[in-house]
Amino acid sequence: MKVDPAKGREFSDSESFYTWLGNHHDTETEVWIKIHKVGSGLPSITPKEAIDVVLCWGWIDAVRKGLDDKSYLQRYTPRGRKSTWSQINVDNVARLIEQGRMTEHGLKQVEAAKADGRWARAYGSGKDMKIPDNLK
Repeated sequence: MKVDPAKGREFSDSESFYTWLGNHHDTETEVWIKIHKVGSGLPSITPKEAIDVVLCWGWIDAVRKGLDDKSYLQRYTPRGRKSTWSQINVDNVARLIEQGRMTEHGLKQVEAAKADGRWARAYGSGKDMKIPDNLK
């Protein structure tokens, strides 16, 4: 998938992205964000901040594309009806609810996932995997 670098939007902080997504979450089908690498010295929203924002609005992160030695483009889209949940994002949502940051749009995605079992089937990270005894 080729991405036009001009499609990348820049947000210097999570508040500006939260505001933008609040205005566009129901009209846009994707957004590509230009995220600057930590060592670049350039101001940028961080990947963790961005995922918190998209979870609040019922969106999710998707593909990442390298851009240059200081930045990359990260794609975010509305969460699909059958989208799987990671345990990390289940935990993130719990924290965001506690902080009062989740919107009704994000909470609808959570309720749908709970209703159809996707929430309970959230997958863990590779760090949590255990090798079965018969494969050791």
